[in-house]
Amino acid sequence: MLESALYYKKALIHFQKIDANYVNCPSTEEWGRIEKIFKFLKVFYEVTLAFSGSHYPTANLYFPNVFRVRLLLKEEMRSSDLFMQRMATKMNEKFGKYWSQFSTFMAVAVVLDPRFKIQFVEWSFKKVYGEGLEFEVGFTKVKDVIKTLYEAYVASYSSSHNSGSAVQGEGGRAVDASSGNCDELMDFDSFTNEQSNVAVKSEIQMYYEEPLIPRASKLDILNHWRACAVRYPILSTLAKDVLAVPVSTVASESAFSTGSRVLDCVRSSLSTKTVESIICLKDWTFGVVTLEPQLEALCGSVTNLRVNVEGDESPLPMSPPIEAHRPSSSNNI
Repeated sequence: MLESALYYKKALIHFQKIDANYVNCPSTEEWGRIEKIFKFLKVFYEVTLAFSGSHYPTANLYFPNVFRVRLLLKEEMRSSDLFMQRMATKMNEKFGKYWSQFSTFMAVAVVLDPRFKIQFVEWSFKKVYGEGLEFEVGFTKVKDVIKTLYEAYVASYSSSHNSGSAVQGEGGRAVDASSGNCDELMDFDSFTNEQSNVAVKSEIQMYYEEPLIPRASKLDILNHWRACAVRYPILSTLAKDVLAVPVSTVASESAFSTGSRVLDCVRSSLSTKTVESIICLKDWTFGVVTLEPQLEALCGSVTNLRVNVEGDESPLPMSPPIEAHRPSSSNNI
């Protein structure tokens, strides 16, 4: 709604000038506040959409998005705008009740995202706690959990792939790699024994040493780990299981569905009256007979007006194309 109001800002200001009965147009100060609130709330809207998706993994999105909200609240609490400062302070108090402690499991999930890895956990903890004892305790806890999980998967993988290394000859008979006891190759045995004393890097260590994928790149993380299964057979199995955990228990597109799902106090924090009103409004929307003239035909001349607002002579953006309403394809209100 705020986005739509800002889009028609100049049209509303012009309408106030030509119609004396229109007295509820926001003032210049209020328009500025609306723009600030819109930018502030847009972050929460984007995070909510990311968490409630049902067609992609969400476990790896939890940690960076929650930290994004935390940084936003801290920034607005230091704002010179007293209104934004008070609003952010109240929101931070409520935010702290739910997210004061980061979920260790979700921190593991972001480590398995090649765009962030363990570096993001370290950076974010330093932003929150500084470099004191609290940072060391939190960061060490995450690393220990990852190590424990990885070792458990190593043990499971070893037991399931504990097959003999003998080469099968014709008829299924095991044969030696050499045709006999070759004294000439004894020096090779000594060489391999020396090489075995060198510490072999684990998959998790090799994964950490690889460069990060650019954060802004679009990554299908499941396909990424599927492609890495040959190079990281154990770590890819761990990633598959961790990333399968959803962040949200109900998708946003299904929250107000009139289908078989039932909204109880666990799945929805809205009051019963609010849920009833939203569902009824959706029914009314689909029940209205479609008699839809094109919006551009009705108010195109208004939306394309050039209004001089405090010396602003920039051209107005063109109105977006209006598509025909299709009730069958509309899932949200």
